[in-house]
Amino acid sequence: MAFPTETVHLADAEDWPMAASSLPEVARRLLDVHAPGPLTVVLPKRDCIAAAVTAGLPTVAIRVPANPVARELIRRAGCPVAAPSANRSGRPSATTWQAVLEDLDGRIDAVVCDNPSEIGVESTVVDCGRYPPVVLRRGAVTGEQIASVAGAVEYLDRAAQQELAEDYRIGARDLLEIRVFDLEELDSTVRVSEDGRISLPMIGELRVLGLTRSEVETAIESALKRFVNDPQVSVFVREFESQRVSVLGAVKTPGTYPMQGRMTLLEAISEAGGIDYDEASGTVAILRHDMPGEPIEISLEELISKGNTAFNVELKAGDTVNVVPREHYFIYVQGAVRNPGSFRVNEPITVLQAIALAGGLGERAKRTVLILRTKPEGGQEQIKVNLNDIMDGKAPDVPLQPKDVVVVQESFF
Repeated sequence: MAFPTETVHLADAEDWPMAASSLPEVARRLLDVHAPGPLTVVLPKRDCIAAAVTAGLPTVAIRVPANPVARELIRRAGCPVAAPSANRSGRPSATTWQAVLEDLDGRIDAVVCDNPSEIGVESTVVDCGRYPPVVLRRGAVTGEQIASVAGAVEYLDRAAQQELAEDYRIGARDLLEIRVFDLEELDSTVRVSEDGRISLPMIGELRVLGLTRSEVETAIESALKRFVNDPQVSVFVREFESQRVSVLGAVKTPGTYPMQGRMTLLEAISEAGGIDYDEASGTVAILRHDMPGEPIEISLEELISKGNTAFNVELKAGDTVNVVPREHYFIYVQGAVRNPGSFRVNEPITVLQAIALAGGLGERAKRTVLILRTKPEGGQEQIKVNLNDIMDGKAPDVPLQPKDVVVVQESFF
């Protein structure tokens, strides 16, 4: 179970129809009590909400911030505002504008200065599409507070994991918790061996490799019938270790994630925190160990922007999902510019764009520029460029290559 990549912020709880297609009664009651405030509710989304905001999921997370300045900004925008928290991935949540500036200086255009946040933890995220509502992320609003309004609450814990794992096939190194009703002495927690077996009291060894949870329950019950009348067995998968996928590249939290039953490409990307759009090139490559050769290539535009379900492929255990990052390289700008230095770029740029990155021409800059370029065979060539001709439309702007050095000559008269 996952919630969208970014939260959609509203000025008032009554504005929910701008983002959601419906408002369950339990969500209405929770918003009445905890909005504005640190509560995020997950609801069915409206079609107008971009797939990039919800990672392609049919739900949207909405919140009404407690800060009156933030609500006024949203109100003046005239539409919901999708935004992440004001910190880089892996950094603590900021509670003051000074902390935001320290973390994001040079990465954002402006900071709105206001009083410190009264709460230094994330909002609580609650899925209101089912009853009881399910806490997807614990935060400032406690489960007890939610239950006092909703009447009951569940958590994304073992019970939810088992619901997701109904079709999961047991594999080596998985950790199973086995409970036998009214026979606590037979309860045990066991790890599946490399050859797919577990060892249980009275039964001994039992092969479970490739079985579903319910099939393991049936197998244990059948073996126990020699010793116990009508045994009732429950099996829970506590650790999913055998079937995993790796998600790499331009995602917010790359890593290896367990496959708890069927997993699609979008679900895997969501597990990894969603796509880092500043770094993503626009392509996902799936490497499959049983298909050596070329990877499966998926277009992010088709998958996310257009919501083409044909591209949301089902993954297999052992797959590696690479959200291909953009290629980065450096351009150097020297001479009569305002901010000379090296500049990392992830797409082709021209001479004029490089000068703009360096803050523009200095007061004594000539309109003649030299491009110093290293030849593939060694040595260096100089390319002379007339800026006036480019700006007057008499010559095309010159595209740069990786490691080019742009030298803006200086006039001393």
